[in-house]
Amino acid sequence: MLIDRSIRLLVAGACLFVVSGSAQTYLGNYSGYDVAGRAINVHAGSATVRFVFYTPEVVRVDFMPVPGTVFDSSFVVIRDTTLPVTAIVSDSDSTLTVLSSSVRISVSKAPLRVSYFTSSGQLLLAEPASGGLATQQSARFVTFALNPSEHFYGTGERGIGLDLRGRSFDSYNTQSYGYGGALPTMSINVPFLASTNGYALYFENTYRGRFDLGVSDASRWWYRASGGELSYFLIVAPTLQQQIEHYTWLTGRQPLPPRWAFGFLQSKFGYQNETEARSIVQTMRQKQIPCDGIILDLYWYVNMGDLIWNLSSWPTPFQMMSDFLADGVKTIVITQPYITAPSLNFGEASTGGYVATNSTGQPYYLPGWWSCNCNAILLDITKPAARSWWWNKHPPFFGSHLAGLWTDLGEPERHPDDMVHHLGTTAKVHNIYNLLWAKTVYDGLSPFRPSQRLFNLTRSGYAGIQRYGVATWSGDVSRSFGGLAVQLPMLLNMGMSGIAYHNSDIGGFCCGTTTPELYARWMQFGTFCPITRAHGTGQPTEPWGYGTQAESICKRFIELRY
Repeated sequence: MLIDRSIRLLVAGACLFVVSGSAQTYLGNYSGYDVAGRAINVHAGSATVRFVFYTPEVVRVDFMPVPGTVFDSSFVVIRDTTLPVTAIVSDSDSTLTVLSSSVRISVSKAPLRVSYFTSSGQLLLAEPASGGLATQQSARFVTFALNPSEHFYGTGERGIGLDLRGRSFDSYNTQSYGYGGALPTMSINVPFLASTNGYALYFENTYRGRFDLGVSDASRWWYRASGGELSYFLIVAPTLQQQIEHYTWLTGRQPLPPRWAFGFLQSKFGYQNETEARSIVQTMRQKQIPCDGIILDLYWYVNMGDLIWNLSSWPTPFQMMSDFLADGVKTIVITQPYITAPSLNFGEASTGGYVATNSTGQPYYLPGWWSCNCNAILLDITKPAARSWWWNKHPPFFGSHLAGLWTDLGEPERHPDDMVHHLGTTAKVHNIYNLLWAKTVYDGLSPFRPSQRLFNLTRSGYAGIQRYGVATWSGDVSRSFGGLAVQLPMLLNMGMSGIAYHNSDIGGFCCGTTTPELYARWMQFGTFCPITRAHGTGQPTEPWGYGTQAESICKRFIELRY
């Protein structure tokens, strides 16, 4: 790296911070810079902004409000700074400039504010004089000017519209039961924002975030992290496709699912016994409706947390799965991270230190759990020993033929603020809980079935989860056309968040009435989604459940998919 190491101190106005009327504390005036290996540190009194190039187009920006600011190890980023990048620093009375072959960073000195340009001089992103990096107690902010023609995409599962400009929302995994319209925040949040102005930002912080994209002030947008320290990765690329390509280089790309996962998958809450499941597969074949998988909900075990077949209802599960395979149908079963009091694993989980605790280190009991009206405990997926213990329960119920998992409730659905995990508080680990669960499944299956691609149907997630082979779905949507309508922007923004294989409950899950028309229209939409899967409760979910006309339409579209 070629660095001009001269440092010019501005002795006038060397205050650390300027306090605004909003009680946010912004950076004050520039006081110098230094270089430490690949890091270019720009100082404003005792605060620092650090720039580290990963490629000429990708630069990490760290906000260090006080000396010794410590950043968490990344749960998301899989790249380091081993690629050679040349960055040249030049200093003038009013501006410090850092230049790579793709990016020009311009640091104004009074006050210290950062602007980003392409190397040819096109303005991409700029902190206004009254904005930039700031603190407010434990929160961290960054505010940028909003280009009049700029539009935003990504950020995960967002049904409020394809273009997110003019929207504000939290980035915090939140389950919504029976939603029938656009919600600002749902179960899958990815703090990656793609812009039509030639850049994207990934915010490297696991705490609850908030985006305001021109709502409180039409001339600017901001991001706030409620805890931890603030880093972001600037990605410079002219198109959204190229921005996503750089982002998935940084955080991991989605492996190819098994071929059968692209077929039609039949699910319900729920098929209650082996006889019913066999009848569904038999009817599919008799009616010549293409189908590659049947998904079993929580009736395959006795109590949530068991991870063992209920042989009273499923007397020959391994033979059943073998028979289904002979008919070209794979079997997928649900699992959850909650272990209920009657479960065979409750005692071992509690005494073995495998669950989340209260402030005294005792298991945190969740009373009145919905599946049993009893106590439940939450697996501490942030603890390596707990992950290993949990995965080792899987091979016996997999047998030789179980084809995949449905990992549910991983937001986590019930996650009190005072719960304590191996890696920290609920506030810190909530968003990454399902990311670590997906990693557990992915890492466990790889040596167990080294020649088999993973199928993991999951409801929640975070940045980077795509690299663990998940197929995400949009949760418990209402049986309504409003519920159907929001699936399209949700699906597209998921794709623009690096998560390719998204889907929804065809026909709707609950809280309304699935009519023959709604089922057929949803199936027509689902036909062209990355994953096609019917699911719901309280009504039929099979194509023949809504009369001969709807069945004929659905069969024709499923055949079209194939």
